[in-house]
Amino acid sequence: MDYFLCVIGMVFIIEGLPYLVFPEKLKIYLIKISTLPET
Repeated sequence: MDYFLCVIGMVFIIEGLPYLVFPEKLKIYLIKISTLPET
């Protein structure tokens, strides 16, 4: 169970790194994605 929680914690850290390292570029990227037409 400890190993599972460690893996879950690492996944959350890796998922959050782009928001921490490149907040402005990520904001622009998310705006571009939201304006794409649905196909």
